[in-house]
Amino acid sequence: MRRISHLLPLAFLAGISGLLGCLGVSDSDDLAELAEEDVGASEEMLVARPAARLILTDSVIARLKARAAAGDAAWTALKKRCDDYTTGTMHPPNGSTYPGYPSVGQGYQGDEYPPVVRALGICYRVTNDTAAQARYGEAGVRLLEAMSTPVASGGQKPSTDLGYGIRNYVVGMAFGYDWLYPALPAATKTRLVASMNAWIDWYDESGLIKNDPIGNYFAGYYLAKTAAALATEGENAKAGAYWNDVVTRMWGQLVKPKFTSMMAGGGWPEGWGYGGRAVLYVVEALWATKTATGLDWWKELPLAREQATYARYFTWPSLKHMDDQGTIRAGINMRPSVAMFLGLATMLEQQGDTSAAVARGFAADVIAAAGDDSAPWSKFLYGDPAAARSGYQSSGLSHFAAGPGHVGMRSSWDKTAVWGALSGGAYINAAYSGEQMFNAGGLSVVVGDQPVLMNATGWLPQNCGNACENLVNDDSYGTSQRRLHNTFFVDDATNRYNPGQNSLSPVDSNAHVERYEDRGAFVRARATGLGDQYGSPTVKPVSQFTRDVVFFRPGSFVLFDRTTVAKASADQWMSFHTPVAPRQVTTADATQKRFDVVVGTTLVGSVRALLPKSASTTTTTLPASTARLEVHAPVRAAAQQWLTVVSAGATLGEQTRLSAADGNVIAGNVVGVELSAPQNQVVLFSADQAATGTVC
Repeated sequence: MRRISHLLPLAFLAGISGLLGCLGVSDSDDLAELAEEDVGASEEMLVARPAARLILTDSVIARLKARAAAGDAAWTALKKRCDDYTTGTMHPPNGSTYPGYPSVGQGYQGDEYPPVVRALGICYRVTNDTAAQARYGEAGVRLLEAMSTPVASGGQKPSTDLGYGIRNYVVGMAFGYDWLYPALPAATKTRLVASMNAWIDWYDESGLIKNDPIGNYFAGYYLAKTAAALATEGENAKAGAYWNDVVTRMWGQLVKPKFTSMMAGGGWPEGWGYGGRAVLYVVEALWATKTATGLDWWKELPLAREQATYARYFTWPSLKHMDDQGTIRAGINMRPSVAMFLGLATMLEQQGDTSAAVARGFAADVIAAAGDDSAPWSKFLYGDPAAARSGYQSSGLSHFAAGPGHVGMRSSWDKTAVWGALSGGAYINAAYSGEQMFNAGGLSVVVGDQPVLMNATGWLPQNCGNACENLVNDDSYGTSQRRLHNTFFVDDATNRYNPGQNSLSPVDSNAHVERYEDRGAFVRARATGLGDQYGSPTVKPVSQFTRDVVFFRPGSFVLFDRTTVAKASADQWMSFHTPVAPRQVTTADATQKRFDVVVGTTLVGSVRALLPKSASTTTTTLPASTARLEVHAPVRAAAQQWLTVVSAGATLGEQTRLSAADGNVIAGNVVGVELSAPQNQVVLFSADQAATGTVC
């Protein structure tokens, strides 16, 4: 091990040798003495070769070897893969993209390479068979040579898709360099360093969202640069400068402060189509930093614990799907990622965090319900069957992620439970990345595995493929009307995205969840400042949009919305997206509007508009049998109040609006609803338009 003084944090030993020479310090022993003399200095410990620096510590390898010796099923499967890969052809980027197992091509911008590199690297480090180890090393060299093919000879251009491939090419090469280090000829190391440097240098200059940490591009870039700097230090003249940038800019100025604030409580604003891998990229970068240098950055940012918790609460009760906010591509199945849960669990174990056992217990139930998406290397590295598991069913039934402004709530941990999610925060994804959707104030509701209110932008691409992905893209960035959300709309031509929302960040928007509490029988949350998500910082078609949500268990969501718009004559409405066309049902109170959601012959829920009285409604047919229900204000005015009850399940009791105008409130400026069976509860809200009062 070699020490690096934290008072000289901006370079590795190779990068600071010239400076130390000027100070009369000539070697690593003298450097250690200098570090020890610095009062209060902490130390980085860079792992010496031939040991691996990235993740595969001696203790991790010892555990993997013990499992392999015991005949662990995941090892048997991984070893078979590695043995097969030694017989395959490794195609460069301009070769066959998907040549068929056991040969390897680049796949989608290099995504087929890293799983094979990691598999061969783990097999190389774990096996006790020297002949097999040599075969794994030789296959790894062939693969790394293919990946690092110079652009002029058919290699991948770093500029392709604004640098998307850095998450695959540089991450794969860096882990291969580290895990297969003893097997690499000098010429291969030189080739890999040149290729990684070319990618990093291009991305540093021109890569997408290189200065915005909350996005899948940056997450891949962060892991790539961290891993490359740590893996190649001592043999790469640029490694010290790369590490300087990781320490000062990427971690110190971007990841740590912005994840601490905007990502508090977990979540991934781009959606879990991107989120599973992006979360692991960032947490792996923190783990690699720890194993290579000893720096405990992951204890300064509880990312692994918060993400494991968030993902558990935002998985549907069936355990077959996750919350589908954000961008979902056609053909993506939004099942929970076991690879993510087990990866986070392993990293939590490495931190000594007892919540790891809960993550493993949840992953086991997801495997039983939806299967395991883990690659063979991941299943062996992260899926230790002897690791502690514990139940999660005694956990609370709601979770508030203050950073993104998300509240997840459910009636129970049963697979048939009612679940809902409120999105009440500003736009925190890099605006020009554009994978977060425009649904501030949006609510989604599910029973078991059946949506009652769906996120149309997530549901449609999963259920009608490319045509629906194109529909979502057009709504978001073509016509840019941004109608496919369960939130408030106003027709005002001064809004660039009329009638929908913008992508203003917390710098320009005050949208946030200001109140949250779980009282057992009910959950209460208030999202405020939502009007800032319309128009621009200088043109505000919506000056107020405050949404109060009360979830009465087991299945009633009461929404009380206050809105104020700049153009009093404008058409205004609340929008609700349902998995089938809703059926209007006659109500005892003719001023209410009730719409039932019936899937096949099963009543799964309803939407009932109580305010404004006698609202006008329209239903728009969407693909895949889905629909949009719009509740329009019957009398146009700048200020409006909206009272809606979304019921989940087949038991739908009567609902009575409560207000002074209805003659059933004799004192106090309040408005609300009486829910009959099964709740038999009254929900009252302060009726002041300014929303300064509290729920009664």
